Amino acid sequence: MWRHEVYCGVFDLELLRQAMIAVLPAGTDPDPGVPQTELVLSGQSAMFALVLDDEGRPLEDTSVISACAWATGRLFDPGPSTPGWLDGFEELDDAFGGAIDELTATAIPYGPTAPAAGTAYERWPGSEGAAGAPGADGGGWQRLLAEILGGAAVGAVGALFGEVAGAALQGAAEPLVRRAADWVAARRPAEEQVDSGRPDGTGGVPERASADGPDASAEAEYGAGAGPRALGFADLVALTAQIADLCGVRDHLRPQVVRVRSRLVHRPRDPRTKVAATPPFLNSLLPPDLARVSAAVGKDIGPALEAYLTELDAVDVGARTDVRRERGVVLEGVAPDLVPAGRWPAPARFPLALSQQFAVDRMLADRAGTEGGMFSVNGPPGTGKTTMLRDLVAALVVERAAVLATFDRPSQAFTGPAWRGKDRQGRHARFVSRLDPRLTGFEIVVTSSNNGAVENITAELPGIGALGEYWQAGTDHFSDLASALLGGPAWGLVAAVLGNKANRKEFGDRFWWGRLPEKETDARKAAELPPLRGMREVLSDWIPPKPQPGGRGPVTPADEVAAAAAGPARPVPSWTDAVVAFRTAQAEVERLRAGRARLAGALAAVESPWPGSGSRTWKPPCPGPTSRSPPPLRSWTGPPPPLPAPGPPPRRPRPDTGRPPSTYRGPARSWPPPARTCRPPVNWPRTTAST
Repeated sequence: MWRHEVYCGVFDLELLRQAMIAVLPAGTDPDPGVPQTELVLSGQSAMFALVLDDEGRPLEDTSVISACAWATGRLFDPGPSTPGWLDGFEELDDAFGGAIDELTATAIPYGPTAPAAGTAYERWPGSEGAAGAPGADGGGWQRLLAEILGGAAVGAVGALFGEVAGAALQGAAEPLVRRAADWVAARRPAEEQVDSGRPDGTGGVPERASADGPDASAEAEYGAGAGPRALGFADLVALTAQIADLCGVRDHLRPQVVRVRSRLVHRPRDPRTKVAATPPFLNSLLPPDLARVSAAVGKDIGPALEAYLTELDAVDVGARTDVRRERGVVLEGVAPDLVPAGRWPAPARFPLALSQQFAVDRMLADRAGTEGGMFSVNGPPGTGKTTMLRDLVAALVVERAAVLATFDRPSQAFTGPAWRGKDRQGRHARFVSRLDPRLTGFEIVVTSSNNGAVENITAELPGIGALGEYWQAGTDHFSDLASALLGGPAWGLVAAVLGNKANRKEFGDRFWWGRLPEKETDARKAAELPPLRGMREVLSDWIPPKPQPGGRGPVTPADEVAAAAAGPARPVPSWTDAVVAFRTAQAEVERLRAGRARLAGALAAVESPWPGSGSRTWKPPCPGPTSRSPPPLRSWTGPPPPLPAPGPPPRRPRPDTGRPPSTYRGPARSWPPPARTCRPPVNWPRTTAST
């Protein structure tokens, strides 16, 4: 079916730049030293946007007003020098969504009409003083549109139908801030207006046409339960003019273009399924979050955000350590007792590099016993940041598993009363059990201004290629579901794309319900794969069946038929066996860690300088050319061994005769012999300070 993204009031961004330059003090160069030809701002934006279904009806929660256009109007009225000059956008955005709902719930008989004075829309905020404006008696479209939107909308639609006099209504007599505030107040629900203390309890909204007025028959077509009507071109023109008037940018941005982008989407199988869509990307996603951060500063915002917001002058630079100079700090940071118990199932011959292991160990050490913190890892592309992150994920998974292994049964992971409520439609009951606090704090949210950086992680971690060959055959963590989410072969359900509403909905359909698009369902059938089983179905199989009275099996023929139809019960994983297996692996890890800790201690003792002397290194003699193993480690304590006294070289047998040394005198040798550079054969293992 078709889906339409509608962008109304399209304007050039260069007009926006010119508007910002216009409010600068005279003689100010906005971009010193930049040629004028490079200052032209390309691209376009729009006053507002929304998404329509295949019948032209707006989809819920898809209408967006341009914050950029709003701020442009505020540059001129009331101006940046006025306190709170940018206040009110959120209220306008909410009111705009309410106006669309009201507009689509009312049948408006658009059409050219004869001008008439004294109509209701003249009393609408922003339309005062517009003499000679067209109107209609009773319940004409002008009156209805004025009640729902305002005088600017009526004027624009009147001009669309050739009523040139109506264009005068696009002007504004009131200040912009007051005009917008009045319009927002008029869009509030009736119960809010009564609470606001207005004497008449109406909030200044003109009365609607009576039920027996000229539009009674038209409104009857959209009675209760009929749903919203489709938006027409006249509605879009009216909305564009009204928003441009409220933002005060009609002359600055000249938003007069309506653009529609249509594309085909899959129709839901169940006609009762609520259709959802992602709102058009018209505004930045950052301002709401920045506003929350600004309001939370000075309160308990957490150590990570507090560290990130710390002023540079407040940072104790003297407490920093340059790990490139003080290599001992790095070696101490990768000591065996700091290495996490979990590691990504990668080939053992490819351990983390020294800097990667140091980063993982340091992050986990700084996090232990605290509420978290911030640790920055920088590096060019391809330097192993994602590889490092994989080991961090593995470490956190094992830490959480260690907590789970302390429970005698899975139900002990949930504590306290569960939250109970209803879904968004208010039709179905929902409850969420409270998790034991010891199981929280292991979550990872990957965010970036670059979508590609996030996709590298969410697509790489679950993929089967992320595992070493040794692990690929036996590792399975809901691999069927993970493959359905990834769109390719996957080994485990460890990452998912949840950035926007559409991604979250798709995740819920696939992960929880096991719903796939028709094309993927047909592909599974062609590959002779069973239908995808969502997590809801998987967990349902693990719930023990209710015992029959007396502890017996099926007692009626109907029960026997139902049991036969259900087929053999799927095996339920044993919690006890899983805990025993984990504790066995955990004990083996600690055994290996203890052995490496003893070895690290011995190495530290060997390499320590002796008292009263500087650090010295004694290189053992080079092995012979036929050696197959590296030379043994030679260590001692105390002073270094004395060098041999100078003297004549020892006599050696002649190689070709084998006669005793006394009968052979070779050429004179110098003493001590010259130093030789010793390089081990290439087949020796080359290792660094690994643990």
